Amino acid sequence: CEMCIRDRETTPATKPGTTTTAPAIVLTPEAKILGTKFEENQGKLPWPVEKGTIVSRFGKHPHPVLKGVTTQNNGVDISTASGSNARAVFEGDVTGLTNIPGVGWLVIVRHGDYLTVYSGLEEVYVKQSDKVKVKQNLGKVATDQVEGTTELHFEVWKSGAGKLDPETWLAK
Repeated sequence: CEMCIRDRETTPATKPGTTTTAPAIVLTPEAKILGTKFEENQGKLPWPVEKGTIVSRFGKHPHPVLKGVTTQNNGVDISTASGSNARAVFEGDVTGLTNIPGVGWLVIVRHGDYLTVYSGLEEVYVKQSDKVKVKQNLGKVATDQVEGTTELHFEVWKSGAGKLDPETWLAK
């Protein structure tokens, strides 16, 4: 697989006393950087869209209109081009698919103790229990027909720790 590497190894051949050498699996440069453990990749993960800009950051923020009111963003909102796809930031298993009225589809991918959440999709290309690879398209990001904006909401969660700032996980 793309994310695996093994040294050259010898395996028994069909004749006793002889061996054959299995070919080494070669990693792509990106796979070498990412390795096999999600937690070792903070600040190195590819973005969940090919091109985009963070328009709303993680955490509490003053409401843009209502004075004295704060909002909580459990992830980041990334503005992207109409027709863009959301893509997996790391290999994992699709563990959740939900259609939320007014928001669109939500996809959850498990990476061991971590979860990544992709929401605001108008359609999905994966199903429950699918194994996904790095940069695999998960679904098409919805475009708000009234506002004319295309935004993906992206979250990172850790089992036992809760929500994490996704911006600290993405490559600069």
